Amino acid sequence: MNVSDMNGLQLMKAMANREIPLPNIANIVPMLDGQAARGKMSIRVRANENHLNSQNAVHGGFASTVLDTAMACAVHTMLNSNSGVCTIDLSLKYVKPIPVDMDLYAEGQVDEMTAQIGFASGRLRDDDGNIYVTASTSCMLLKSN
Repeated sequence: MNVSDMNGLQLMKAMANREIPLPNIANIVPMLDGQAARGKMSIRVRANENHLNSQNAVHGGFASTVLDTAMACAVHTMLNSNSGVCTIDLSLKYVKPIPVDMDLYAEGQVDEMTAQIGFASGRLRDDDGNIYVTASTSCMLLKSN
């Protein structure tokens, strides 16, 4: 199947399964693998020494990037082919410091869809269910004609 013929869910599953290339941002912020379902996206991520700020802690931009991706991808799973999303706003609450060199999961879930905007929530968690960051977003729906 041609990428342009894939609906949003098919596209996100193909990316999660590495059947098609990931966006370039995945070269900067490691997005290791993922799972996509209708209205949901989970991406396994891992911060490393390249993501540390001047206080030697993982920069908040790491969580912002991976949660923005997971939530926007969750919204994208709800769309037809030749459609996309654009983040309108993004809000994060940092619960605890993000560990280095540890697998975490950036999870996004659609909360509501309107004709023009998708609303989603997300969280960054570890294997034990510990929450490091919570998030919410609104995404403009870029629908094909």
